[in-house]
Amino acid sequence: MSEERTDKKFFQNLHRTGWWWGVLLGIAFLAAGGYLNQFKDIFIKATRICLECIGIG
Repeated sequence: MSEERTDKKFFQNLHRTGWWWGVLLGIAFLAAGGYLNQFKDIFIKATRICLECIGIG
């Protein structure tokens, strides 16, 4: 029984603060991409995929 309560408490706390970790991780990946000058390549690939998906490209 105590394990179930511990798990429930863990997920409740994760729900309250877990999204901050996602935001921080996203910022870290954006910073790493900027440091490696990957923005242009990612934008081109994303645009190509989007255009193919809607049938223009």
